[in-house]
Amino acid sequence: MDKPISINSYFKKHNLNIKDFDEFEIFIIEIGLKEGLDVFWYADPDFTGEQMLQICLGLYFRLDVSWYAKPVYLPEQMELIRKGLKDNLDVKWYANPRLSTGQMKEIYLGLKEGLKVKWYANRKFSIDQMYEIRQGLKQGLKVKWYANHKLNIYQMQQIRWGLEEGLDVSKYYDRSFDEEQMYEIRQGLKEGLDVKWYAKNNLIAEKMKIIHQGLKEGLDVFWYAERTYSPEQMEEIYLGLKEGLDVSKYAAIAVHWKQMRKWRTKLREEKYENTQI
Repeated sequence: MDKPISINSYFKKHNLNIKDFDEFEIFIIEIGLKEGLDVFWYADPDFTGEQMLQICLGLYFRLDVSWYAKPVYLPEQMELIRKGLKDNLDVKWYANPRLSTGQMKEIYLGLKEGLKVKWYANRKFSIDQMYEIRQGLKQGLKVKWYANHKLNIYQMQQIRWGLEEGLDVSKYYDRSFDEEQMYEIRQGLKEGLDVKWYAKNNLIAEKMKIIHQGLKEGLDVFWYAERTYSPEQMEEIYLGLKEGLDVSKYAAIAVHWKQMRKWRTKLREEKYENTQI
């Protein structure tokens, strides 16, 4: 067996200056030379000691370090690519310096779990968005409904949870719904309600909630499921219906909610008086 070349001899042969390397970097180069590795891949002052270590480990395990032996990668990114190569994963999905370490990790984990990472291996997705899609893939869900980088993670969660619950997410997957609106529609679907009454993007979540509650209680929401009503007006009509009052006396857009409250109070008192006769 040939005697390992000394670091001084190697530096001289390749016109390298030992002063350009710190103690740890020199140590990693010496280890590589001792193991008979092609330290040419990392004996470069452009690499940090941590980067050199990842390349050295790759060479030691006979991996194709050309995937990550580039100063542009952080040591943590190099490690993820190295682990992927060691696990025989298709690292081309995440060996991209334009991806953050967190994004790389989500893609690496997806590949390791045998998932179709094509759904989220795109730098347009944030780490949290990638996580939501990966979780859906793990559960065998149809992630096409929410694998859209224009959806925020809370919208993605509402769609993913709906898919988990076996709901018809086509009723609310549209990104024009915010997460609170999606929540109200999802809850209505879970409860078997006719969500068409409020699954409208021109209704804010607060209004949706009042219509949702009315449907849940079996009330005739026709009286207030009108987008031009304010939430306060809706609340007064909803409460009137709940109390068994004749809301036709005050259910009108032109009636201010405070006036509606006065009408509701009066009707409730009249109803009470009639029961006492």
